Amino acid sequence: MEAGLVNIPLRRAYAELLRHFFAGLMTNVEYEDRWWDLCKRHGVDDGAEGIFWAVDEYCSAFRTHRMTDPAYRPDAEGKAARLRCLLFLHSDAPFPRENRNSGPLWAFGVWTGMLAIVVLAALGAQSHSQTVAGLSGFLLVAVTLILLVGMLVSVGWEVVREKLLRKSQPASAEPISFWPFMSEAALEAVRRRTILLG
Repeated sequence: MEAGLVNIPLRRAYAELLRHFFAGLMTNVEYEDRWWDLCKRHGVDDGAEGIFWAVDEYCSAFRTHRMTDPAYRPDAEGKAARLRCLLFLHSDAPFPRENRNSGPLWAFGVWTGMLAIVVLAALGAQSHSQTVAGLSGFLLVAVTLILLVGMLVSVGWEVVREKLLRKSQPASAEPISFWPFMSEAALEAVRRRTILLG
């Protein structure tokens, strides 16, 4: 499915997965594995992807846990956000593209890929001849440093840009009480429709 279009089958399947994850029926590792399986099976959806990356911010990358563990239990605002995510996934509401959270990851992937290509090329050149090996060793170090600095600058810029965007928003917009919907009106329209269908 083309990016930008609403993918109802993925949203429904992801809503069920997310509901189980929030209820503590699976670990963060199982949740992430099942998310990628859903994407392979159903394709893409900006809204589901945006919610996945937002939820991922609250998961540990270093240990296995459940969302019902004491350190991961939400406060009242967190519970409301979880319910809005599930409500959003059961709607056909559009997802604001500026809420996508993949900038630093994209930059990291590009720079890491370039670094891997340079390292492999340098290793190939190094085995070619000893004269070239001295020069290629120097070039390897120089290019690796340049790529690492470029990667850090691009990731750093994304962090700074996010902070600037947050500062430019009016104080009343923090925290966004209607996210992942585009507006309070969009959230209320889906709530009303859900109650009527209920």
